[in-house]
Amino acid sequence: MDDAPRLRHRMIPYLHTMNWRASRTGLPLVEPMYWGSPDIDAAYHVPNEYMFGTELLAAPITEPMDKSSRRGKADVWLPQGDWFDFFTGRRYSASSPNGRRMTVWRPLDGIPVFAKAGGIVPMQPLSEGIPSTPSTTRSIWRSSSSPERTATSR
Repeated sequence: MDDAPRLRHRMIPYLHTMNWRASRTGLPLVEPMYWGSPDIDAAYHVPNEYMFGTELLAAPITEPMDKSSRRGKADVWLPQGDWFDFFTGRRYSASSPNGRRMTVWRPLDGIPVFAKAGGIVPMQPLSEGIPSTPSTTRSIWRSSSSPERTATSR
């Protein structure tokens, strides 16, 4: 459970940027999916899914875990385009104008988060004195067959 506060610390540049955007435009940091795709019916059928800033899509797991696999699932809708799993870098394509529906499974300490291809998520390394576990910083996603990522480990 220590990973969540560390991730939040590393995401301060993104959070700062998105909060600056909110203060200038009046748009909230968290937006329901139908705000970005009001003409697509599927966007209205994912009430727990939201855009977190302009670059990240989050789909929290809100149902009890599967007891046998000890994983939770979320039904996800990705708008048209290429998306990358924020934590693994796996690429998902939603080629239809209506996007893509899929079910994703995550361990108990995970949440499905996806980054738009071409999106930039500025992140900072952990500060001195904060122990880190080997991790990677995924901050740039290209619309190619594999994401470009910057690896950071201590």
